[in-house]
Amino acid sequence: MGGKTTHGGCPERGKRGRSAFIFTTDAFLVLPLIILAISTFISFSVTLRENTIQQEYALTLARDSLNYMSDVTLTGVGLGGGNVTVMDSVISRVLAGDLSGANSTVATTLDRYVPASAAYILEYKDASSGDWIALRQAGNAAKLQNPKVQVSEMRIITSLTQPSINYSANCPQDIICTSPSTRYAAGQVAGPLLLRIRVFA
Repeated sequence: MGGKTTHGGCPERGKRGRSAFIFTTDAFLVLPLIILAISTFISFSVTLRENTIQQEYALTLARDSLNYMSDVTLTGVGLGGGNVTVMDSVISRVLAGDLSGANSTVATTLDRYVPASAAYILEYKDASSGDWIALRQAGNAAKLQNPKVQVSEMRIITSLTQPSINYSANCPQDIICTSPSTRYAAGQVAGPLLLRIRVFA
């Protein structure tokens, strides 16, 4: 009985040994795959975070550019023209068909503030064709060709041309100067115009 018991126990120990060996081999085969998966996940997470930061940066740059054009006057950027904002001037020139003048105004306003690592295209939408027409393209040429991040910001603009009072030659040109209403030239609504800026970073 004792010999039979010993003989019957050996196959079980051998089977357990083979199971352990097979499990160890599987672990060695799967371990590189696990390491590869973890490495890929970490790399993807870092890349995703970098892209998110770049996207937020580009979007901020796009919004700030349009806000700046809406707030700063022509005098403020050294172009003269009184208190007319850059945005109003650009719109007036576009509606008048003076795209070259609009390009020059945008260049004076934005080009100096665009970082060397970015580029932008300012466009307006043509009402008749529905196409986007570029007013100004500037910045890093490489980013225009192969950007990592591209964002756009759009705005519907309705501007009011500056009203004026036509004084007579003997009028002291003062607000309290008595003048008939015919001397007052009302401002006219220009637009609306859909403006878009695309930033490449």
